[in-house]
Amino acid sequence: MKTTKLLLFASIFVIAATTLGLSAVSDSTTLPTLQSQEKVGIVGYVEYTVRDSDGNIKQVLDGHNIVVQDGKDCAVAGIFNLGNCLSGEFTYIGIGNSTGAIAGDDADASLADSGITDTIGDCATNSAGGEMARVSTTTVHTAASGTDAASVTITTTEPFTFDSSNATTIYDAGLFNAGFVDTVTPDVCVNITNSNGGGTVNVDWNMFARQLVLDGSSNPLVVGDGDTLSISWTIDMG
Repeated sequence: MKTTKLLLFASIFVIAATTLGLSAVSDSTTLPTLQSQEKVGIVGYVEYTVRDSDGNIKQVLDGHNIVVQDGKDCAVAGIFNLGNCLSGEFTYIGIGNSTGAIAGDDADASLADSGITDTIGDCATNSAGGEMARVSTTTVHTAASGTDAASVTITTTEPFTFDSSNATTIYDAGLFNAGFVDTVTPDVCVNITNSNGGGTVNVDWNMFARQLVLDGSSNPLVVGDGDTLSISWTIDMG
């Protein structure tokens, strides 16, 4: 008789608990389903234009860049005001004739050839791989709209110039946040010593992105005596 009463009581309790929605956690609230998270990417596109001494276009090449690790870190630091990105805005474009550029990846920190004959940070000549020069740029910002990404176009204010002393084949370009300083040739790499092997006196620099000229192209970018090179670099975020 006692067993029957216990079973009956247990059954009534289970029914009541189910009806009232009792559980181990009281007063629980079901959260709404979260929206899927959109990934925000950074992509870049570079266009090179070579002109002869008369201003005639000799060659036009273009291609996508690699946003390197320093660039990704600086993007986050800038958005969240972390203050751990060296120097200033990425408004300098550099060029190099490093044959090692073909094997570039997102760990790159400079345009210099990392091969046996050259050291990271070395300046180039017309016959040795490395970074050759940097020039300042002008920037134009386009705000995001609808599904269109926000973008900035960075263009060399004055073109790179070449004569018989520095005529070469350009293999890569980089987007930097500091230039070179020299009293004679202010935009030419002069092997200034700092932790990154070059850049503005006593100011370290970062590289945001690197473009490999031969990436997806079989045509090298050849510049000769009297030629100029203009570069337009577009970065999209979204």
